[in-house]
Amino acid sequence: MVLAEGEVCPVCYQPTCRNHLGTVRWRWRSSGAVDSALVCKECLRSYRHRDWDKYNRDWIT
Repeated sequence: MVLAEGEVCPVCYQPTCRNHLGTVRWRWRSSGAVDSALVCKECLRSYRHRDWDKYNRDWIT
């Protein structure tokens, strides 16, 4: 089985196709730089991504 331009969600580590990914943005506390990543929509909807390295990131979305 091949995922259409798939990636692994960095939060829950589940393989996810491009159509089921959403963008989250944060600001690094140490440098203030803005960064983003693609996470699965389940982690996005449940706000699970906000527990991902929460001590180093201030969440924008």
